[in-house]
Amino acid sequence: MIQKLKNLMRHSAAAARGGTVRYYCRDLSSFYEALKKENIRPVVLRWTRELPLNKELEQAYRDDVDHLIGDQQAQRIGRIAARFSGPIKCDFYSVSGQSGSSYKGMPYYPPARALRMMDNSVSHQDGYTELNERDAFFSFAYHLCYHKGPLSGIALEAEIDPPKPHSGRNYLEELSRLAHKASIVLPQIITIFNLDQFLREKGWAMPYDLMTRWPDRHSYLDALIQRQTSKMQQDAQAAKDLTIFIIRADCEGQETKNLAKQTIKQRFSILREISLTKTQQVEVMENTRGGNWIEKYTGGVVAPVEAIVCQNSESPGPLPEGLSVKKLKKRYPHVEHTDVLIKREIRKLVNRQLGAHNDRVVIHATDNRIETGEMLRVLLGDDWTSQL
Repeated sequence: MIQKLKNLMRHSAAAARGGTVRYYCRDLSSFYEALKKENIRPVVLRWTRELPLNKELEQAYRDDVDHLIGDQQAQRIGRIAARFSGPIKCDFYSVSGQSGSSYKGMPYYPPARALRMMDNSVSHQDGYTELNERDAFFSFAYHLCYHKGPLSGIALEAEIDPPKPHSGRNYLEELSRLAHKASIVLPQIITIFNLDQFLREKGWAMPYDLMTRWPDRHSYLDALIQRQTSKMQQDAQAAKDLTIFIIRADCEGQETKNLAKQTIKQRFSILREISLTKTQQVEVMENTRGGNWIEKYTGGVVAPVEAIVCQNSESPGPLPEGLSVKKLKKRYPHVEHTDVLIKREIRKLVNRQLGAHNDRVVIHATDNRIETGEMLRVLLGDDWTSQL
């Protein structure tokens, strides 16, 4: 009972600071088996070859073990972890960054991608669950490029000497090993810039609107944002007077969709409505945050279903009630044209009409010209300007 109370307090403290609970465990094989009996299957994200699965390895192990878990599982894991108290640091990140299982208030990986990683994970003969070979490589490359940055020991670009990694681990060697195992050909010269471009070509880059909001900014991430911003200037200029609203699948029924569109028309001129194909839905979910594209209660994917291309009004209307200019800058630092905040009113109206539970995301919108240009390129291709 005491340990259960301690875990509950730790979970609450982690939630309050926008982080994840760290559990200290022993006998990982038995711990994973106990979780499996409760229908919880945490996926070990990295360094599975080093897992301390016996007492001898436990004593020498100094690193932490990162896991990906389903939503709403963090507190249940805590109750089981109390029976396996020990020296191994274990972190559990939920798919959509639920309270007490997020990375500084954010999902560790883009949720739609994380959910697919979990669905494609495989059981190891030693009793734990791991990523399949391709996901193991790409998620590790993503981790080095956007999370670790200078701590990876990889140079930002070829002309710069690589920094020393923050631990005794050889990240570049592990990256090469995982690539070989998954039959993936890496760029000839591995730099963070090259790795970012490689991930973009393979559909695994961090979305731009997530990069600019990532809570653990470092010099490499700033350099990647700056480079990507420069690349998108032409699109941004063409999209400077446009906003894209994306209606999600949780905006159920034609009547509620019409309600959303009528509300949009109070501030915008609708130029085009696009029903998204399955391919476009995947592209949008992979390249934008969009309220994380995960349903809060079930943990399932909520796909984008329709895009509404809008012309901004010449001057924004009044701010939403209760939102001062000071609060606006703090809460929505990326918003250029404040009429986009009408999405708040749309959510209230649609949730009131739907009734069942009143906090569905319902609608997503681009906050600025760069996000709009990127979204139009995702939806319509490189020649999007000729299609409006």
